Amino acid sequence: MRAALFPSRLVVFFKLQSRYCQTTQRGPPKEDKYEMFRKLNEYASVGLWDDRYNKPRLFLFGKNRQKAYELHDKMTPKTDPFFKRSPYGVHLEVLYRLSLGIAAITIVCSLYVMLIPEEKRLKYKYRKEHASREEHH
Repeated sequence: MRAALFPSRLVVFFKLQSRYCQTTQRGPPKEDKYEMFRKLNEYASVGLWDDRYNKPRLFLFGKNRQKAYELHDKMTPKTDPFFKRSPYGVHLEVLYRLSLGIAAITIVCSLYVMLIPEEKRLKYKYRKEHASREEHH
């Protein structure tokens, strides 16, 4: 009985080895999954990539810009907000927040002028005058 089961086990193990073994490779590799990172390292060594923000360097022109932005578009998902997708996003967000703050202050000041009466706002102008114009010490 042992001899009859032993060859069948070998066949099963042989099939399992070829089916589940990670080292066997049949045919040419389909796709290099590290190609994007190789390009990233190449662009960083040339000076096209900013390693601080992990985005293309600012003020690129021509073919260099096209290559760097193409890689950046592959890396960033379309579901990210605009400021995270754009290479200029960090700087645009600062300008956006500053302009939003200035607009909010302007709106609050104009509402204050429109809604609060002048007598309340300008207490110094509408203060009661003293009987004599001399200074009291």
